[in-house]
Amino acid sequence: MAGTGKYGSYFPVPFDVEDLPSAMQESVLAGIKSSMDADEARQLLSERLETRRDEPAVLLATAFLGLQDACEIMVDEQQEAAVNALALATEARSVGAEKTPDLERFEALAVDVRTEEAARRADLASCFQAAPRSLTLDQLSAVGYELIRLERHAEAATFFSELITREPPYSVEHYRGNLARCQEKGGQLEVALATYREVWAARTPKSNDFVVDNAGRGLLMHTKDRETFERIFEEGVAWGEEAGRAFPFAHGVQDDLLVRAQEFGSESVIVALVSMIVGRRPGSITEERKRELNALARSMKKAPEEEEPIVASPETTHTQPDVLVVTLAAISLIAIAIAIAFVVLG
Repeated sequence: MAGTGKYGSYFPVPFDVEDLPSAMQESVLAGIKSSMDADEARQLLSERLETRRDEPAVLLATAFLGLQDACEIMVDEQQEAAVNALALATEARSVGAEKTPDLERFEALAVDVRTEEAARRADLASCFQAAPRSLTLDQLSAVGYELIRLERHAEAATFFSELITREPPYSVEHYRGNLARCQEKGGQLEVALATYREVWAARTPKSNDFVVDNAGRGLLMHTKDRETFERIFEEGVAWGEEAGRAFPFAHGVQDDLLVRAQEFGSESVIVALVSMIVGRRPGSITEERKRELNALARSMKKAPEEEEPIVASPETTHTQPDVLVVTLAAISLIAIAIAIAFVVLG
């Protein structure tokens, strides 16, 4: 039995989770339920495909999660995701994937996405030279994202600049964050930092995780001194505690900031980030990487009362003296001393 509605996805699921290696089933199921929770599943699937490509369920799960992510989040990558999904489905069939109604529906969906996205991109290209003021809100947003996809960031910035002067369909800070990233990648670093600061200053407990992460990343990656770096990081952590979320939220941002924290030698930030990274869902990072990160955390200089590692694995936990053994040894010494005293006095 392959891919049924039991997974609750409005996308046709062309495989059974039970057909996947057991170590990745939980992560893939979480990814089916929400693209926001699919990062770990995609990483596990990618690593699996590096060593073998003879498992139909792994190929189809990779195709499904890629297309779902493109349709729900990374909308500017829909055409590439659809093309890749169709290629993976064909490969899965070649190694024994059963021809099921769900697989056929999935392939039909991928064809539709590929066709519609090609037509949409052609329409957007005709707007690249238009005056931003002449475009609708939807056009401004779509053209901006299409130019980002083409890595024409400086041009994209002009469309996002116009967008935030109006009342966009999402929060102004969402598009202001896109503007900052475009300014940064377009070579206007100082202008981008000023925009990042606006987004950062406007954060509230209701702000989107990715908006805050993006602004925090932009400021932290370009901060020039350790004191400012640590202050901004602490502000982000405080925001996360108030909002009931993690900061930084995105795994990629955590990894980037760990490198930056190491450059500054910022012990507190390194330990905090290591704790986040090794605390990810089991299987999302290798055991070797966990040991490296644990060693990094332990290498940080700490006060005497903090000598125990903040993050420790069973292989590296320090062995403490057994209190009971020490106590018994002390009692034995006292008993011997008393016996000697009796002999001498007797």
